[in-house]
Amino acid sequence: MDQTNKPLTDDLFTTLKEKAFKRRPQLKKILETYGDMTLLEFAKQYNLQSKTTFPKERKTQFIEAFTEETERLLGKNIAASCKKQLEITYRVTTTDHHGPLSEPGMVNSNMHESLLYLNGDKIMKNVIVLGCANVSFDNESFPRGLLFHSFKENQLITNQLVFFPRSVRACPVVYFPAYTQTHLENTKKRIETWIREKKITEKQKQTIEDILAKIYAEPSVLACKYFSEQITKTNYHLWRKIMQTYPKAPNLIYIEQEGLVTRLLKQYHLDQNTFINRLLFTPKYHELLLKHFDGILRGFSTKDKVGTYLFWAIPHGQKYRVQLWKKRNTLQTEDGTYCIPLTPDGIRHAIEKKELIPSTLLSFILLTFYYGVHLFGGSNQTTYLTQMKEAFIRMQKEYGDTESVSLVNDVNTTSLSIAIQSLAFLQTTQSSRVPATGIDFILYGNKDTITIMENVAKKLTVRDTFYRILPDCYRWYYKEEEREPELLEITRDQIEEYLHIEHKIVPAATII
Repeated sequence: MDQTNKPLTDDLFTTLKEKAFKRRPQLKKILETYGDMTLLEFAKQYNLQSKTTFPKERKTQFIEAFTEETERLLGKNIAASCKKQLEITYRVTTTDHHGPLSEPGMVNSNMHESLLYLNGDKIMKNVIVLGCANVSFDNESFPRGLLFHSFKENQLITNQLVFFPRSVRACPVVYFPAYTQTHLENTKKRIETWIREKKITEKQKQTIEDILAKIYAEPSVLACKYFSEQITKTNYHLWRKIMQTYPKAPNLIYIEQEGLVTRLLKQYHLDQNTFINRLLFTPKYHELLLKHFDGILRGFSTKDKVGTYLFWAIPHGQKYRVQLWKKRNTLQTEDGTYCIPLTPDGIRHAIEKKELIPSTLLSFILLTFYYGVHLFGGSNQTTYLTQMKEAFIRMQKEYGDTESVSLVNDVNTTSLSIAIQSLAFLQTTQSSRVPATGIDFILYGNKDTITIMENVAKKLTVRDTFYRILPDCYRWYYKEEEREPELLEITRDQIEEYLHIEHKIVPAATII
């Protein structure tokens, strides 16, 4: 009997669940609290008004910096709309990587957040995303280009429409130069190849070329210096095209997380008396950072040489990011070939030369524990941000910063974004279920597509959504040598049948 057709036993399911939640305990608590909610009910969490007790000055600094960056890339009107929304909600999503709106999980998270506001809302006019650009181009979210599906001779094809060649795959997205008209010409050549090989139809070709011409070749996009700036502009317009049947639906605002963090550091912390300044430049804080954060998830490990200390570096003339470690009064690479003074002028100079990338740890300490911004993230973030908060409180107690401890005590670190395949699916003529990309929506969507996803969100619960990906979680959370063969054999299909949810997840369109 084929394993995929075997019924899943209670014992195996329980073991799989316990193993996954052992590594992500915060997710377990979230499902205990919200698991019975439908996805549509859970989406209301995004619109809860901010109750931050952080100083008004800090909130103003963050919102002004965000508004300035948004205005620079998307114009005054969009920036003013984001400012008004942030003043009320004071929260952003930090789930997505800063790349083209393509990967199905990213599509799902933004679609889920939008569902309650498809016909307009007084507050929620934007889905605001601080995308992480400190990922390489070979990341599974595929920031190198656009993904879409087609169908040929009963075979499903995943097409990669890339802006950059394979040689860039190890490079980080942050600070990477913008694509040019020449890059777009190469994409057109690839499209012509697909036509000759009959991997796509003429109609699909015309649609994709229209997207390239009107969105990706738009003059203001080609005028950008960095790819991350192009992502902000193109994702905004691609989303508007996806949501064209709902003109009042929220906009999609992608702002690079690292760029905003470095802006805030330069404007308010390199030369001012804040605990961020002391964290960066005083020996006592460096001692406490090493004591309390060394070894935590998404932090750094001096023993295993995992992560980095405060910043990553892209030394001048190099393509790839490298780790930095504190040695005396400097940040330097393990071999010492790159070294900068750990001083305000040293950090400022390296940031201005685009040689420093703030780490996840530094970024979240700044955004969450200094500015008090409410961050909605993926299931991993709910665990590592909680660990960071616990370590931060221990550090500040030992330092004697009682104000910071008081402010951070009530910070919510477990706000969850549904950044997994849950709503956006297509089907083929063979009725298989295919996770949809952004371009898929434009190629195959119809007037009922988003309504169908809305109906799925009314039936599928938060618990159903995460239980069905437990086989994937097991692989993500455990190293190969830790995995048990019997648990590795469990599939999503078996989980869906076990939970009796296989008929709740309805594809929203058909690949033709």
